[in-house]
Amino acid sequence: MGIFAAPRYLLRKNLVLSMLRMQGKFLEIGTGGGDFTSTLAKKGYHGKAIDLNMNSVEITKAKLGKNSNVKVEMRDFRSIDEKFSTVFMFEVLEHISDDLSALKTIHNLIEPNGLLVLSVPAKNNLWGPMDDLAGHIRRYEKSDLKEKLRNARFRIIGIYSYGFPVANIIKPIRDWLAKKELKMKAGKTTEEKTIESGLHESQINPQNPLVNDITLQPFYFLQRAFLNTDLGTGYVAFARKIMD
Repeated sequence: MGIFAAPRYLLRKNLVLSMLRMQGKFLEIGTGGGDFTSTLAKKGYHGKAIDLNMNSVEITKAKLGKNSNVKVEMRDFRSIDEKFSTVFMFEVLEHISDDLSALKTIHNLIEPNGLLVLSVPAKNNLWGPMDDLAGHIRRYEKSDLKEKLRNARFRIIGIYSYGFPVANIIKPIRDWLAKKELKMKAGKTTEEKTIESGLHESQINPQNPLVNDITLQPFYFLQRAFLNTDLGTGYVAFARKIMD
C-alpha cells in the first residue's frame, strides 16, 4: 500500500518544510519509516525521534546512519523530561484517547515560545476502512482541533487543509485496500493497529519513478491554492506555546 500512502505523506512533508522556520533542538513523536527524521538530519537539525514500535526505531536508525545528530529511542513522549524548541507529531493525536491531556503534556515539553507542528486526519464524514486499519479513535473537524490547541495553551499560527485534490482521489483506493487488509487483522487490537500504522510510511521510496518530489511538484503548487479551504483529507497545524 506504500505507493498509495506516499502522495499524501509527500504532500504533507512538502507543506511542512516549506513553512518551517526552526532553531534549536527538536522532538519528533512517531518516527514512522524515518523519512522525515532523516530529512531533518540532512538539513543539519539536531534532536530526538521516538516511536512505540521497535521496527520503526530500527528503520529510522538505519536511515540516519551511525554519525547522526538525531537520537532515536523507543519510548512514550509522556516519559520525557527534556525541553525542545520544536515538537513534530504527525498522524499521532488521533490515536490517543485523551488528546487534550496529550497536548498539555506536549506543551510542557516545549521551550518558551517554542513551536508545535502536528497533522491529523480531517473531517468525520471521511471516516473509512483506512481509519479502522490504522487504529484511529477519531478524525478532526477544524473547529475541534482549534479548540483543543487553545485549551492546551497554544497560540495557533495556522491550520491548513492539505492534500487536495490528489489525496482525495487516492483515498477510495486506500480504503478499498485497507478493507481487504482488515480481514487479515481481524484479531488485532486498536493499540496493535496503532503501533503498526506508522510502518506504512517505511514503504515510501523517494526514488520511486512514479511517486516522488519531481512527479508531485505540480501538485505541491496546486495544494497551496486550497490550504485555507476545508477540501483536503488532513490538517497540518502550526502553533506556539503560550506561557503561563
